Amino acid sequence: MKVSLSHPWASVYHTHGVFNDVKTWNEAITAIHLFEKSKEKVTSDPRGMGCEILVEAFFKVFGEETHLGVFEFDPAQAKFNRGWDARVFDKDGNPGQIQVKDKSNPSFQFKEDDLHSFTNEAYKQARRDEVPWIKRILCVPTLPTRDVFHWSWRDATEEVNQVYCKADFEFFTDKKPEFWDILRDALKCAAQSQTAFVPPPPPRPPQVKIDRACNLALLSHEARSRVVASMWYWKDALRVSVVAQRFPRA
Repeated sequence: MKVSLSHPWASVYHTHGVFNDVKTWNEAITAIHLFEKSKEKVTSDPRGMGCEILVEAFFKVFGEETHLGVFEFDPAQAKFNRGWDARVFDKDGNPGQIQVKDKSNPSFQFKEDDLHSFTNEAYKQARRDEVPWIKRILCVPTLPTRDVFHWSWRDATEEVNQVYCKADFEFFTDKKPEFWDILRDALKCAAQSQTAFVPPPPPRPPQVKIDRACNLALLSHEARSRVVASMWYWKDALRVSVVAQRFPRA
């Protein structure tokens, strides 16, 4: 069986061999955590990205076998969307949205505010698609059980329709140990087809000087702001002058 991965960081995880030696779900999670601690990580959230890759591979291999009946899994559509990581469809074309959450504390429980964007965006998407509702699926690859909602969130089971926990992922992958070879092959193919990751270049000396000067000007006026990128001398000098006027000393 072959699957293709659309996650933008798939090639990175192949290049660094994160899943090269894993044979179980628990080993995969451990490998992600070790990658996070290494000096080779190239993303600010290697654990989150790794869990998203695992979930994509899982549903593309087992989707139709699960009680969710996931027939199509498309993370590409979620690239610039807030609150969810992938769209899914069952064999009848009914839509759903998946949110992947990595939590290191096994007893962690979600409160309503933790998933507000996820549930809210699902309602918005339903209106845009002109469908009655969109199934909301929470995947927690590191939490042992489905008991993941805090008691204060009374409507949790109505807001989140389904939870997939570590036990669910282990149940299916343990039955099919070749899943890990399928994952590694998919990562290899992604690395061959995706554009290689190129780290952003460091700021040039003039940009560093401008950035420091801007920050000093802002701090001297007790402004709670910071210049992120500086491109032109005259433009940034003008910007600092305006900002300084808006943030006078108390």
